[in-house]
Amino acid sequence: QTVKRQDEELEYASEARRQCQARHAQAQRDRQRARQAALDEQQALHQALKEERDEALEALHGALRAEQLELEADAQHQQATFERRLEQYRQSLGALKADHQRQCREVEAAFEQALEEQGVDPVTVKQTKARLAELEAHIRATQARQEELEHYRYFMRVSWGQRKPELSEQESRLAREVSEIERQRLEQRQAFKAAKAEHERHMSVLKTTCGEQTELLDDLKPLTRQLDELALPADATALSEPPGDAQERITRTRQALAQRSQERDALRKGCQEIEGQLVKGASAGFVDALERERDRLDDPEEPRALLPILAGMLKLLEDQQQQLVQQGRNLSDDLDKFFTVFSDLNRRISAQSKRLSDEVADDLALDGIKKAEVRIQSTIDELGFWEPLKRFAQCYKAWKGSQQPLPSDDYLDALGDVADLLRHDQPYSFESLLRLELHLNEGGTDLVIRSDRQLLESSSHGMAYLILCKFLLAFTRLLRGRAEIAIHWPIDEIGTLAYHNVEKLFEACDSNRIHIVGAFPNPESDVLLLFHNRYLIDRDAIEPGVRRLKRIEPRLSRLAERLKARDEEVTA
Repeated sequence: QTVKRQDEELEYASEARRQCQARHAQAQRDRQRARQAALDEQQALHQALKEERDEALEALHGALRAEQLELEADAQHQQATFERRLEQYRQSLGALKADHQRQCREVEAAFEQALEEQGVDPVTVKQTKARLAELEAHIRATQARQEELEHYRYFMRVSWGQRKPELSEQESRLAREVSEIERQRLEQRQAFKAAKAEHERHMSVLKTTCGEQTELLDDLKPLTRQLDELALPADATALSEPPGDAQERITRTRQALAQRSQERDALRKGCQEIEGQLVKGASAGFVDALERERDRLDDPEEPRALLPILAGMLKLLEDQQQQLVQQGRNLSDDLDKFFTVFSDLNRRISAQSKRLSDEVADDLALDGIKKAEVRIQSTIDELGFWEPLKRFAQCYKAWKGSQQPLPSDDYLDALGDVADLLRHDQPYSFESLLRLELHLNEGGTDLVIRSDRQLLESSSHGMAYLILCKFLLAFTRLLRGRAEIAIHWPIDEIGTLAYHNVEKLFEACDSNRIHIVGAFPNPESDVLLLFHNRYLIDRDAIEPGVRRLKRIEPRLSRLAERLKARDEEVTA
């Protein structure tokens, strides 16, 4: 059937190919004629646009030359005006200078004569009056032409300086707008011609298509009558895009109607076979549910109506299987997370052990202690369920990586072993999963300390006290990290330790921003020299019931007192 169907498809494709080639050849010839006509039209339009461009360029060049000549004339006129006014100013300035010099000479001569004769010369007075009359006449003549000067200034400022550039710019702008509107008019005319040609071509195509569709409608009428007899749903849609042209689809429809009856019989047989396999070995409830669904059908013999029922029953079985698998996945995820947490703890415990050993070796070097290490050992490997849990985690990761819907037998066996060994009510605290050990080398002897009693028995009380301070200093530095904070340590019985060891302890704490706080019944102790702030409760306070603090100074040694006295004498 497949070979036969493929042969038919090949025949359909060959016939469609021949028809398509003929249509393509005819369409290509039509397009060549249309493109040649369009090419001739575009060439004519190109030539017209070229001529129009040349004319526009010539007009623009003429306008540019006229405007350039006008600007040059204007510039020459303004330059001549400026030069004429400059010459007038120069002449006036020379006359004023000569007049000023002459007046200075006259004033000097009159002054000298007045000094000599202590009188007034009549000739000088007469000349002065004549000069005053001449100046008044010049002033009246200048005032008479004042209005003419104002008219000239107004013309140069408003008519020539403001309106002339505006009118010239307006003339240029209007000329450009006229040219742009003319160009747009030509473009609209060409666009109208192109749209008209496209519309005519589209109408021709529509007429041809209308004739073809009428022929196809005549062929489809007999097929539609046969399809109306079929019980198709109201919202029936095509499964895919139909191949070939309309004629080929009509031929395919005729053959499909003939094959429908054959395939319907094959579908009925297949449904009967699947139904027989479903009820084989099934429970009574499953068989009753299948029969109830069949009774609800309008036509129980219709195989297409029976398909959703069979699919629903298969979906029910699949859901039950998926529910069981999902329960296994949830349990496996929880066990895998449990394994991940314990594995991460096992790895982090080893890393913290090295960090603690590095921190302990940094500060507070004690006399007699050559080596000081902290080892944190994990007890997770000693748990009874650890190895089965590790094997289960490997099987679970293999199942997830295989993308298989069902797990393997190895996974099921590993899950059963873990479920038998791992009790849900078994407590696991953090302290029970690790073991802390202190490794020391004191006086050439290697010591392993696992409890506080072993620490007291392995060394003296003072050295055990300092060893604890050494380890506590490392823990404090790790817990604080890079935080810029200061920490206060309240330490008791620090006065019972050797002074040099206490001094080392203070230096180590100061370098790590740790402040030691302590109480001493003996205010004269040498350890007080190491504290920055020292206070004592004043029991002899004036007010009853009030306790005050007073600052005390540590007792100096005799050598320190003598050195202090000597420094004071030298200073004095």
